[in-house]
This record gives sequence, C-alpha cells and structure tokens, in this order.
Amino acid sequence: MQIYIMDSDYEVMRKLELLINSYPKHKAKCFTNYQQVVEAVRKEPPDIVLIDIDSSNGLSAVKTIQLTSSETKIVIMSEEREKTSEYFELHVNGFLEKPIEEEKLKEQLLRAKHPLFARVKYGRERIVSL
Repeated sequence: MQIYIMDSDYEVMRKLELLINSYPKHKAKCFTNYQQVVEAVRKEPPDIVLIDIDSSNGLSAVKTIQLTSSETKIVIMSEEREKTSEYFELHVNGFLEKPIEEEKLKEQLLRAKHPLFARVKYGRERIVSL
C-alpha cells in the first residue's frame, strides 16, 4: 500500500513515515509542500494521502487530489478539531487529530483501506488487518 504524507512539520512527517514503513506491505513517501504532493499524485497516484491542513492552500490541494485521482483515499491531519465537520464536507476518508496516536493512525489506515469496515473499531475483534 502506497501512502503519501504531507506535513509542514518535518519531525511529525518523519515519525509517521517510520511508523507506516514498519507495517507489512506499506510504503510511505514524504512531501513538504502541497504542490509536491499534488504533482506526485498526478504522476503516480497512491492508495492514501495523509495531508496536514493548515491553510486554504491545503483545502485547495485536497480538492485537486480528489479531481486528479478518484481512487486515492484522503485522510486529513490537523490540530483544529473544531473544523472536523468542515473537512468532511470535502468528502475525505478520515481525520487524524494532532498529536497523532498510533492506534488512531492504524484505525484510519484500516478504514481507508477497507471502507466496508468503517464502523469496525481497530483493536476490537479484528476482521481484517493492516
């Protein structure tokens, strides 16, 4: 599973990359700005994009990714929990509140990978695995 990570915080991005790459059959690739990740999606669409939204440029990038690759799942990362409903109006596949907890990350990757199991809580009876 190919996962692109875009976050302006290098430390957060690097930790996510290391964590995701430790999961079997998962490969993370990092980007430091919206233009880079949008161009990468155009060239080689990933399965999932984890993207930090901290400006209107981020919202624009999400919309562009959706238009470019309808199969790519998008999970928004943000410290702004109060904007969650606004983010879901974009029809994204998930939301991770910062700071990101590993169990929440696993849950969001599982939900994006297996949308039919969106209501299954990770850690309970495991029907599917990462």
